[in-house]
Amino acid sequence: MNLSKSGFTLAAFLLLSACTTETVLEDPQTDETVSVEANGEEDTPQINTIVPSQLTNREEAILFTTSSQSLVFDFNVEPEFTEANVWIEKYEYGEPSEYTIGHTSMDIVNNGYIVFSSTENYSVSNEILIRLGLSSGYSSAHHSTSDTLPGSESADEESDNDGISMGTIWEAASSDEMDLSNGEVVLGSLIHTNMEEGVSGLTQAFYADVEGHIEEIEDYGLVYLIKAEFLKDDQGSQD
Repeated sequence: MNLSKSGFTLAAFLLLSACTTETVLEDPQTDETVSVEANGEEDTPQINTIVPSQLTNREEAILFTTSSQSLVFDFNVEPEFTEANVWIEKYEYGEPSEYTIGHTSMDIVNNGYIVFSSTENYSVSNEILIRLGLSSGYSSAHHSTSDTLPGSESADEESDNDGISMGTIWEAASSDEMDLSNGEVVLGSLIHTNMEEGVSGLTQAFYADVEGHIEEIEDYGLVYLIKAEFLKDDQGSQD
């Protein structure tokens, strides 16, 4: 399986089967696929929660071939929850963008998986490729998009000209189970900032109340917040 990063035309997506609990990654250029087992039933989160997946070394290695950074989550909800929505909100120096990135929605059955990944676009300077995958039961949905990083119009001449001269942190909001029963929840973040400014993770207080602790990201050129919301049948779609 040839997974060249040149131009990064590889499209990776999530297809999880409730029977086999496999993750399948496909290269559309070669039609080759590789599958890995997802977490077993013993790792199922508590009801109405979502938690970062405990990946094997093999699964982490396969994800690394398709993306620079990734987060995988397992969720488990009551049957009353029938729809999942996932999206990314963008902030520049603490100011929210007018639009969300990669909004993905689908019907769900009890439990499933969410995957977020990003990689540098080696064919376009200062561009990031973002992918979202959502799977439950026999169904899956995925979305791929790109976004321009700050400073792309006036690149630093002292950089190595090898893509993104930025420091990054990609982190889950918590290593513990997160409650899904009270509306939207921040699952994690991706921070890009000038390496000279230094990069540090965000606090639990920020993830619990973004607007109340917005000062934590005011010095960062770019922050992506990964969000999800699970809806009951009588709540209907947000779209």
